[in-house]
Amino acid sequence: MLTIALIGSGNLGTQLFSLWKKHPSVQISQWVNRSTNQSIIAGVNCIPCLSNLKPADAYILAVPDRSIPSVSAQLPPSGLAIHCSGSIPLTDLENNGSQAVLYPLQSFSKSQNINLSEIPLFLEVAEGVKPTVLQQIADSWSYKQYWIDSSQRQQLHLAAVFANNFTNQLYYMASQICQRNALPFEALLPLIQETAQKIQYLTPIQAQTGPAKRNDQEVLEKQQSLLADANEKKIYQLLSQAILNQEDE
Repeated sequence: MLTIALIGSGNLGTQLFSLWKKHPSVQISQWVNRSTNQSIIAGVNCIPCLSNLKPADAYILAVPDRSIPSVSAQLPPSGLAIHCSGSIPLTDLENNGSQAVLYPLQSFSKSQNINLSEIPLFLEVAEGVKPTVLQQIADSWSYKQYWIDSSQRQQLHLAAVFANNFTNQLYYMASQICQRNALPFEALLPLIQETAQKIQYLTPIQAQTGPAKRNDQEVLEKQQSLLADANEKKIYQLLSQAILNQEDE
């Protein structure tokens, strides 16, 4: 059985602990978890710091991006160091042993139940490193796997920021408009769901609708006049112009 030391107890670390705590082919030998006082959780030894870390087949770094270099530098020389970041290159790992990346393309929350087996995983190993251990770990997680390099992964993460983080910000701005005008934000939920479902069978350009798509200047000018917040107006103008500039596919 493959032994893993899981490092981190944030959103991703908590989800991975639930995945592997009783897995038939992967055993969490230790969980570096600073958020608990328990020494054992679900039969797994919990430790507060890296100084108590024992050798394992692999070390999964479910830590913030900025911590990857310093945390990896403290790992034992044996075993495979694996970070899970989309924006950090493989070369930022500073351990003396083998290095790899296993990037899950998903937004994680501790309390959210996610089907981890359907999350796309993006794999990379350092030059000269056999992919066997990384492949075993990936197989225990998800059947959707892709091999890409650090440059491709950084571009993928950038695309994910547009698709997820910026979209969430637009949801927030929509909720603020609703709140200011005593309107229920939940009234937008069916529209949000339909928008997300459409792009499963249409391209984003094909699914696009609205006044900018129709080049309805009268509506565009009217809606801009309704926005008193300068930041909201600027974003409205930028996105509307981007839609106007698009060519139909």
